[in-house]
Amino acid sequence: MTKFNFEKNLDHQLKAVDAVLSEFKEALITKNQENEFHQHFTNPLIHLNPPPNPKNILDIMMETGTGKTYTYTKTIFELNRN
Repeated sequence: MTKFNFEKNLDHQLKAVDAVLSEFKEALITKNQENEFHQHFTNPLIHLNPPPNPKNILDIMMETGTGKTYTYTKTIFELNRN
């Protein structure tokens, strides 16, 4: 049986993360101000500038074997960090 070879931070993976992050570069993010509970346990409101298409959908696709799970996970962490 062959060993699994996991490679991270490949050029195409980093480009995919950067492409998603660029969509939120000019975003205004506000937190729910109703009370302290809502501030800690509800998602923030994201206002994109300019506004996206009417459905608010980002379609992110990658080929099989390119590291989608790693790339999606890294994107989530980078969005949170930024």
